[in-house]
Amino acid sequence: MENLIEAVVNVGLELVLPSGIPMHKHSITKCWSRLDQVFLSAYSNVSLISCDTLPGERGINTDHLPVLMELDLVVITIEAEPILNF
Repeated sequence: MENLIEAVVNVGLELVLPSGIPMHKHSITKCWSRLDQVFLSAYSNVSLISCDTLPGERGINTDHLPVLMELDLVVITIEAEPILNF
């Protein structure tokens, strides 16, 4: 486990799903746990608006919750200057 944490830190990933949010319901014990993690690079993390699970959208016979991540992705466009054709 320590190797995994070290590798995540070494490549510059950050955990973006807030701690304490359950993501997985065990099929036998019916207890909620957090098996899945969501990471972003420090570069992409500035675009993060929100990251959460959608408990109301859990599918039939599934034990994991869907994750909704909203990013602010701005595309910069530049108008092309007209080129004179002589």
